[in-house]
Amino acid sequence: MILSNATTRQARSAKRAVLVFLLLCLPVSLTAGIGGGGGDENSAPRLTVSGGPEQAHVTSRAIARVAGESTPSRLRAYRAAVERMDRLTRLHARAGRSLARLDSMSDPERRSAYPGGGYDAALAAARATHADLARQLEQAETTRRASLHGLTGGRLLPPGDLAALHRMLGL
Repeated sequence: MILSNATTRQARSAKRAVLVFLLLCLPVSLTAGIGGGGGDENSAPRLTVSGGPEQAHVTSRAIARVAGESTPSRLRAYRAAVERMDRLTRLHARAGRSLARLDSMSDPERRSAYPGGGYDAALAAARATHADLARQLEQAETTRRASLHGLTGGRLLPPGDLAALHRMLGL
């Protein structure tokens, strides 16, 4: 049976998405801390068994600590960071266009658009907004990189795997 190129690409893309998911799950499953640690509050979460293998008792504090460091929560954090960065990128571009439009106005256009004055205040506000969005965008990029680092355990993802991760997350 011969498969079309599109079908072959879809199969490779699905295989890559599964591999990326496994790559992301493995470090968490090895480092989740279930089964070890002492009894104090700052130790790693642990699974305590009382009465037999069928009766496992997990403390709510352990569940809460592990849940915050689980792969799904890391995926949610990465997705939120990417979405925030995308939104800020669009806002920053829009603010840049607005600033460029104000900067490029001729004197007659300024008088027509701002008959009572106020052009200088509008230009200053546009510059401040653009600069503020640039700072926020820089912070969002730092957060995105940190989220990806936490998600992959510091390993670099090849561009194709990163694209597969974004498709898997609907980005």
